[in-house]
Amino acid sequence: MHYIIGLGSSISKNKLYIKQALNNITEESYIKIISTSKINKTIGIHCKKFLIFYNSIILINTVLNPESLWYVVYKIEKKIGRINVYKNSPRTIDIDILFTFYNNIHTKNLMIPHCQFFYRQFIIKQTFSCIKKFNIIKNQIHIKQQHY
Repeated sequence: MHYIIGLGSSISKNKLYIKQALNNITEESYIKIISTSKINKTIGIHCKKFLIFYNSIILINTVLNPESLWYVVYKIEKKIGRINVYKNSPRTIDIDILFTFYNNIHTKNLMIPHCQFFYRQFIIKQTFSCIKKFNIIKNQIHIKQQHY
């Protein structure tokens, strides 16, 4: 299954935390990162304090079902040091399963598409960037295969 995953951090060394998350996801044998957006700077929404976030979007492919994938990203957040002091508090890393191309999921721990997926312009923009990169790569591979 393909998923769009959001990575965000609002604590100093935020780009480092995003890179750590990417490295941890890469180390998971059942997950393949297909495409990555640039890391962008945004302003936090629904936060008690003014927060600057750094965000990135990745497109992944995995055999994991949504609940299993949620558990993997939850473990990665804990490994990097995420602590939930209060809702929308500053965080070292936030990893969200934003979207899948197959179906909607609503469980105790998970809502796909993510409740903010369609309302945050930077998410949509970065998602299209990842999908566009993926299609370019896929088309290049297809063209190369036709020539051999």
